[in-house]
Amino acid sequence: MEIAKIDFFIIFIYFIAVLFIGFISSRKQTKEGFFIANRALNFGNLIATISASLLGGGVLITFVAYVYQYGLSGIWFIAGISIGVLMFLLFYKKLKALSDKNNFYTLSDYFYHKYGNKLGLLSAVVIFIWAFCLILMQFIAGGKVLSAILGTPYASSVLIMGTVVFIYLVLGGFNAVVKTDYFQYGTIVLLAIVILFPLSQKTSLISGDLQLGEMGVIQSLAFLFIGAFNVVVSADIWQRVYASKNSKHAKIGIIGSSLLIFFVGLILSIIGLAAKSNYPEIEPDQALVYGISNLLPTGLLGMGLVMLFSVIMSTLDTMLFIVAMNISNDILVRFNSTSKEVSVKSTRFLILLLAVIGMLIAIFVQDIISVGFSLTGIGLSLAPVVIASFFKELKIKAAFLSVLSGLASICIVLAAGIIGPETSVISLPVSAVFLCIGQFTFKN
Repeated sequence: MEIAKIDFFIIFIYFIAVLFIGFISSRKQTKEGFFIANRALNFGNLIATISASLLGGGVLITFVAYVYQYGLSGIWFIAGISIGVLMFLLFYKKLKALSDKNNFYTLSDYFYHKYGNKLGLLSAVVIFIWAFCLILMQFIAGGKVLSAILGTPYASSVLIMGTVVFIYLVLGGFNAVVKTDYFQYGTIVLLAIVILFPLSQKTSLISGDLQLGEMGVIQSLAFLFIGAFNVVVSADIWQRVYASKNSKHAKIGIIGSSLLIFFVGLILSIIGLAAKSNYPEIEPDQALVYGISNLLPTGLLGMGLVMLFSVIMSTLDTMLFIVAMNISNDILVRFNSTSKEVSVKSTRFLILLLAVIGMLIAIFVQDIISVGFSLTGIGLSLAPVVIASFFKELKIKAAFLSVLSGLASICIVLAAGIIGPETSVISLPVSAVFLCIGQFTFKN
């Protein structure tokens, strides 16, 4: 693989652009702007930021890896994500009204409001683990891509991207996240268009590659559930609904981003099919980067990698901000007797701390698929309570038991070393069953 000098220039311009966006976002910055973009996002902002955050590098690498292994049936994963976004249509009006009335910033704010401190804190712990795993996925994916672009060691690449994200996040906060997502959203669509024709010319399909049931019914359903219910409890999507201008803009943003995600996923599946056709001996989690690196013509190679890198960065900045807010707003403020208001200063410090810790772990842990399934199972433990809470008055003890049992089940699976598509969803039925048991057993 040969990277032209122009590609070094492109990545340099990209870094300058996102840093400039961070600087612009910091001007006349208010506390509400830093944390929630003044609750003024229109549907265009929402489509861009939801799509960019959900189609991150970790998701794309995992998705393309399974297309490489199972053919087009891997699309069930992306279909699940699209369905998960649409599921917000079931409760977005109630959620938006509740968040405006009570000034919510995070998903755990909802749990604290509905079910008190115990479940609020437990949800904060679950979200912390879930989102931090996503941070690791982006550092791992981004480090590999940037290393391919610049030819720098993997560790150096991780440190470079972490430093850039930290700077513009500290400057602009959530405003910077949204504005860079707008910039990076365009790269997702452009990447899909750029790779479509050249890769389709290098793909020789066998009959099984186009079978939607190639991976089997159980695994297909597992992917569908993983994608759908993981999105329902995605703290970043909740924050986008909170930040919407009104429920009308939220609705259009939800529908538009769902359609865009599926469209882009369908096109990007060509990378996995082309890599499988031309390089059947590589590791599945190498299919995305290896496919782009070796199958795109020289004129498009660097551009494709740079655009892929920007997609990864869009999810990394979102998750760093989510976890920093998770700690400052959902843990520190809740149990601080001297101050009950979340601090911009403490959130900025936490962004730095989390970036450093994430970079160090990502340098030594590079198995992105295992990390992905671990976080999926953890997040799913919240799903039954989240969905049921909008349609039925849940008992506090039942809700707490549901989340705790789901979290315990995924911990058992992880300890047993049997994490995978089928086992990572175990927390979903376990949480649902114990929620039902708790509803019938506990008194109000």
